Amino acid sequence: MNAPQAKAGPPFITDDPEPVPLHHWEFYLASRLEHESAGTTATLPEIEVNYGVIENVQFHAIFPLVLNSPDGGDTEYGYGDTEPGFKFRFMQESEKSLMVAIFPHFSFEPADARFNSTCGMD
Repeated sequence: MNAPQAKAGPPFITDDPEPVPLHHWEFYLASRLEHESAGTTATLPEIEVNYGVIENVQFHAIFPLVLNSPDGGDTEYGYGDTEPGFKFRFMQESEKSLMVAIFPHFSFEPADARFNSTCGMD
């Protein structure tokens, strides 16, 4: 007998279910690039901050500077979408179970709509 198969489609967005330890910080400096026939978009740079607020809960935020360079148009650079959120681990790993967490986050668009993209990777 064959096991049933699950069917799913992109996007597959995953993250480590383990939050930052209580009262600890994580800082990341990164960049993303997306090039299509219509042009290029990049975050140059983006800063990610994570903080262990309470046991099993971390606060998360991304602050990007965005470069928009459409083919045949003017290149623009400015502040992009701010991404706040939190990660909540509600199941610890054990011999009989996996570690499981939820990680809801959302975006705030900047006042200047020219920079409301974070490389199309929302």
